[in-house]
Amino acid sequence: MICVCVSSSDGEVREGGENLSAGERQLFCLARAILHDAACLIMDEATSSVDPGTEKALLAAAAKAFANKTVITIAHRLPTILECDRIVVLDEGRIVEDGSPAELMNKSMGVFSSMLKTSNEGAFS
Repeated sequence: MICVCVSSSDGEVREGGENLSAGERQLFCLARAILHDAACLIMDEATSSVDPGTEKALLAAAAKAFANKTVITIAHRLPTILECDRIVVLDEGRIVEDGSPAELMNKSMGVFSSMLKTSNEGAFS
């Protein structure tokens, strides 16, 4: 079952989703990809405009619906990608690291592990 609640008082979605929040538009895009049974899903900052609870639900829905399909996720929020099978870290358009989340987290001098450490420190300060 897919439910997307529209916050607009008239319940109507206008052209281009102009009466929806950015987060609601992101949810509609995911719902459309699920309904179309897309072979590939590209999520570009898909959780950037949603709260942490919605982010968790969105990622769980995407993981379930696209379990045996190709999902490419572009994200700056690291929790968004921690459940991925493979992470490619880019810096100025170049690949600087590539591997599973566990491999990259365990590289003591790695770019990803440094980003994760900085991200976690920021979350607790």
